[in-house]
Amino acid sequence: RTIKTELLPNNSAYLILQMPPNELFLYIGFMHINQNREFKYHMQKYYFKEKDQAEIKDMIDSINSMKLELQRTPHTTAKDLADLEARYHNRSKEILQRLEDFCSFFMGSIDAIINPPVQEEPEPVPVDPKAKGGAAAKDAGAKDKDKKKGGPGEIQAYQSNLPTPSSGIESLVLLLDERLTALPWEGLQAFKKVPVISRDFSMNIYAKRLRNIGFKPELNNSQGIAKDKMKYVVYEFKAPPEAPNQGGNAQQSAAPGSAASNVSADVRAQQAAQPVPVNVVTETVPEIAPLFKEVQKLNPGIKIEGVASSDRIPSLGEWENYLRDGSMLMYFGNPSILNILTPKIMLDVLEVANVKGYVVIDRINSRKSTIEKFDALEPNPEKVFMHEQPLQTLALLTALGS
Repeated sequence: RTIKTELLPNNSAYLILQMPPNELFLYIGFMHINQNREFKYHMQKYYFKEKDQAEIKDMIDSINSMKLELQRTPHTTAKDLADLEARYHNRSKEILQRLEDFCSFFMGSIDAIINPPVQEEPEPVPVDPKAKGGAAAKDAGAKDKDKKKGGPGEIQAYQSNLPTPSSGIESLVLLLDERLTALPWEGLQAFKKVPVISRDFSMNIYAKRLRNIGFKPELNNSQGIAKDKMKYVVYEFKAPPEAPNQGGNAQQSAAPGSAASNVSADVRAQQAAQPVPVNVVTETVPEIAPLFKEVQKLNPGIKIEGVASSDRIPSLGEWENYLRDGSMLMYFGNPSILNILTPKIMLDVLEVANVKGYVVIDRINSRKSTIEKFDALEPNPEKVFMHEQPLQTLALLTALGS
């Protein structure tokens, strides 16, 4: 009761989908809290038919198969990647439509809460400030506005400018059964106008996150993350190979006395005349670490410290320092974070971690020219299947206190 009445934000909604161990039925719960902290609910229990269970399993297996193929298929050029993604685009749309059809038995009721018909409001009658009560109302409004601003060092009220559905919902949290997390719930048509959709493991864990950042529902704001204690770890790609001469007949210069200078001019001309392979990577790979320095220049007061593999490979001690002293940790790299900071290591640093938020962008690239192998910080680490890594990463980072 305390979580619901005293901690959850205004204009928020929550969808709970849970199954028992035998997977015979589905519990559905939806809750909406409006601006005035009035509550609306939809609750339902649906008994699965045999075809329902088969449909869910087939959709999940299809998604996991696509993920593995996308992650494992190497590509040489940007066009290869575009072609690979296009190949699976229609399959993804088909799965989303199947999920939409499957959820029709309960999403109609939830859609009515999220997107109710818009009622025309009468135009407000203008009030003369000189009339009785007009000036007093104006002063009261000004005082209320000043109150929302807050004093020095206090949390100020926040009002989102993002467009919302007709219900006014600004955020939706999906509390999904672990066996249903692979499905693309965010793509359902009823959620199309909701500006912010996130996932979490349970209402209690979500409430714990709000407490960790000092969230104030009456102000729709929190203490947030200390901007002078942000950390980053970047595993940058290796440099791509230099592109061959595109002109086809230009001469290449060589330093006097070098091995290249001893090659006859005829041989060099013959080499230069060879056609350029069409699959040669010519794109440059931008460095990420310098971007953080630019952010600090543009935003006074922000302090971001970290290390990139282009300078040196971060040690376990550096990881521990960032987890202990940082307010937010950002990881960017081609290897999965679990391939570097293994589950065992994450559990070992549980007691020292103080980070409140993480940004993880990993498994970015399968391009042959940019893949670089990095060893885990733990010898003989536990192997985690690719399609299981996102959920396990979230669970471990949650255990670390985020």
